[in-house]
Amino acid sequence: MKRLMILILALILLTACVSCTLSFRTMPEALENDALSSRSSQPAEGSPSSSAESILSSIYFNEKVYETSKQQAQPYNISGTVTAGIIPHHGTASGMIASFFETLTESYDTVILIGPNHYEEVSAIVYADCGWHTEKGDILCDSEFVQMLKNDLTVDADAANKAVQNDHSIGWHLPYIADYLPESKLAAIMLRQEASETELKGLAQMVADYAAENKVLLIGSVDFSHYLMPDEAREMDELTKSVISAADYGRLMRLDSNNVDSPKTVYVVMKALELMGAQLQLLDQSISYEQAGGTELDVDPEEGTTTYLVYAGTK
Repeated sequence: MKRLMILILALILLTACVSCTLSFRTMPEALENDALSSRSSQPAEGSPSSSAESILSSIYFNEKVYETSKQQAQPYNISGTVTAGIIPHHGTASGMIASFFETLTESYDTVILIGPNHYEEVSAIVYADCGWHTEKGDILCDSEFVQMLKNDLTVDADAANKAVQNDHSIGWHLPYIADYLPESKLAAIMLRQEASETELKGLAQMVADYAAENKVLLIGSVDFSHYLMPDEAREMDELTKSVISAADYGRLMRLDSNNVDSPKTVYVVMKALELMGAQLQLLDQSISYEQAGGTELDVDPEEGTTTYLVYAGTK
């Protein structure tokens, strides 16, 4: 009997320990979810709202990097009215981003910002249907364009506000849009590699149609060659530039991260500009170690480089 009592007591203690262990294992996940949810702020009085009656936060911002980029920015020399741009989304290339925005001399009703989905397992095409709060001001959602996107039969797109908020391809540009284009509304869209060419054409047509009735700035948020050493990265950039210059959509769709992180974003920008009768011109080109103020000797072979091209679409 005594042995039986000892065995029962041991089982009780073991059960308690297992329960305690499981509780501690779930704590980091709960904390991570709390951290993600805390990134969103509640709309203050007078803040932008949308049909979803909520507002998203700009979570990619560094005051020192931002102000330095503005101080160093130099407007690009272009002719014509800027209707589109392809610009980086790495903080390292903030000077190039600021220079693009410094180049703008027009006001716009809407900015349509398209970039790659780096992180989230969501639909191939997603968008935000909320306004935004940034450190440089608030941005209204263009609910009219978002509603068109929802209703379009050629583009299978879904709202995914958290996914859009958490991706730097969108987030890094938000303070610049709020600061340089404070009167503009925003439609933020992300693409996965699974997006079909039919959907990309449909999205480009939608942008062109909307631009026919509204003053639109289309921005493709794209970084180019990834993880290669400088000589090979520059070689890939030359190939990519030739593909873009030739408007070779077939080859563009076959490019990978050796050339560009989102060929499908570039596709939409190029196709929309073609439909709008605008021209794409190269404004700038650089590589990560240069933007960081280093030399080729600073490149880690394990990490390689990232390259940056800046284009403007003009009419």
